[in-house]
Amino acid sequence: MNVGRMENTCSGEAATGMLFCLAVLIFFLAAGPAQSVPAGQGAAGEGSSPAEIIWSSPQPGLELGLASMAPAEAGEEDAYCVFVRLSPRLVTFSLHMASETGAAHSLRQWAELEGLVAGINASMYLPDNSTSTGLMRTRGHVNNGRAGKRLGAFFVSLPEGPGLPAADILEHDGGDWEKRLSRYGLAVQNYRLLNSRGRILWPEGGPAHSIAAVGKDRRGRILFILAQRPLPAADFAGLLKKFPLDLGPVMYVEGGSQAGLFVRETGTQAVPARPGAASFTARDGVIHVWKGRHSLLDLRGNPEAPLPNIIGVRAAGGQAGRP
Repeated sequence: MNVGRMENTCSGEAATGMLFCLAVLIFFLAAGPAQSVPAGQGAAGEGSSPAEIIWSSPQPGLELGLASMAPAEAGEEDAYCVFVRLSPRLVTFSLHMASETGAAHSLRQWAELEGLVAGINASMYLPDNSTSTGLMRTRGHVNNGRAGKRLGAFFVSLPEGPGLPAADILEHDGGDWEKRLSRYGLAVQNYRLLNSRGRILWPEGGPAHSIAAVGKDRRGRILFILAQRPLPAADFAGLLKKFPLDLGPVMYVEGGSQAGLFVRETGTQAVPARPGAASFTARDGVIHVWKGRHSLLDLRGNPEAPLPNIIGVRAAGGQAGRP
């Protein structure tokens, strides 16, 4: 369902999600477009730099970063920017689709069923609650075989041949993108927020919502990113540029209460709870799930809501927690 513009598709949480999308539509028809605020305001303090990212390393090749957004007002939970920074040399990426498995699952369930150490929304999806809005395929299954003309970025992994990065973000205006895309066994297409030169590609204004994104830094590391506090998409992109992340291209993968990511911690060093997360005890540790918020109600999304498509991460050479 589109609300105002294609970039702000609202993907439903079954019946609850459909009602929420309807409420959003009624709100915007009545109130008109939301006003943009300068990047960083309302997210890291009025006109200030964003909060420092506090990093930890719960898995080899995986770093978890948390940065507090605007201080919580009375009766509110604090909200966080969550960063999962991944080294493609030390982890492997996978794509998990309800169209292949026959069922959608919550982030926690995907983690446990597939033995994942991290994961994030793969993309927005169509009203059938399954089909991605852009190209989505692996070697063994095609969810959507058509590349959208207006969706400018592809997350790719599983290279077929030497000399290619183990994971990358290709840009639609990157010259030989079609040839390069054909040499990867995994591909997911989405809208770009930032291009490789740091230019913000999203128009200013529009409604504020929580945002999940996938990016790449200039060292070739992949980042999963979630802003829990709702922001207009262009402001979110501006906020990302203020963090010392040395980002290249970044693509939008989902918005609102559906946006989310997770990290699994294992062993004796596993932390039982993380700020802003719903934490679940797993067979071999703890799974921390961060979700976006409902823009109108300012309530955190249901961490057990099913999602049809996610990008997953496994430790290289292993399948942590997989039965």
